[in-house]
Amino acid sequence: MHLRLVHPVLLDGTISGASWTSSGYDGNALTFDGVDDWVTVADDAALDLTDGMTLAAWVYPTTLGDWRTVLFKEDTSGFAYALDADADGASPAGYLATNVNAFEALDDAPLSANTWTHIAVTYDGAKYRVAISMIALGRSALRPYSIVIH
Repeated sequence: MHLRLVHPVLLDGTISGASWTSSGYDGNALTFDGVDDWVTVADDAALDLTDGMTLAAWVYPTTLGDWRTVLFKEDTSGFAYALDADADGASPAGYLATNVNAFEALDDAPLSANTWTHIAVTYDGAKYRVAISMIALGRSALRPYSIVIH
């Protein structure tokens, strides 16, 4: 899986197994094997999202049908938030756990393999949404954003 992630605060990460490619959606990207490659970023206050958040990435899954986690933040009780390109063969999904509630947002259709797709999940302090653009390079037909509110 190729990823290109953008964060407003520059944090250093340690790459384990993944490699750089110049074939990203818009320049360089990391390539993950879907088995044992990842990037670890040390805990930082900038990652403790409290008032709201948007997690987004361009993904290029080469295989589907199993969990394909794009990003995952742990806390002392398990996960704080996550964005998956493929939630166990179902569809893209986002997850958020707050002190009060746990949220899950699933799209209604799986991604296409070997296609660049922008996926995002947002939380505005009250509602949690997942948005999948299905915008592909060199493809003229676009699927409008699919937004599921939970």
